[in-house]
Amino acid sequence: MAPPATIDAAQESGAFVLRPKGSWIVATAAELDRRLRGIALPQGGTALVDLAEVERLDTAGAWLLLRTEHALAARGNQVELSNVRASFAPLLAQLRMRGVDAPVPMHLRNAPTAWLAAMGLSD
Repeated sequence: MAPPATIDAAQESGAFVLRPKGSWIVATAAELDRRLRGIALPQGGTALVDLAEVERLDTAGAWLLLRTEHALAARGNQVELSNVRASFAPLLAQLRMRGVDAPVPMHLRNAPTAWLAAMGLSD
């Protein structure tokens, strides 16, 4: 069984810190998406996304992290992803090249699934 996936958010030493934990995989994506959308993102500061406690990461989880990074940056924050495991770096780099703003079909309800479908439509 996959470790539970969670995310903690806190203000620490003048920075907004997000700490994702556990398995950020397609099986946990819908609940993580709901939780991420419930976090009040700061504006115009420093934001750190600390991946030290992410045990598993697939495309859906990576997309959620990069979407959050993008949302923080769009609000004027300087964003840093830290403690990225070497095994996660290629996936994150590949998704960054594709972009998190790919158009998604409106009839798809699960955000990660919709984004993955849109990747195939854009080629």
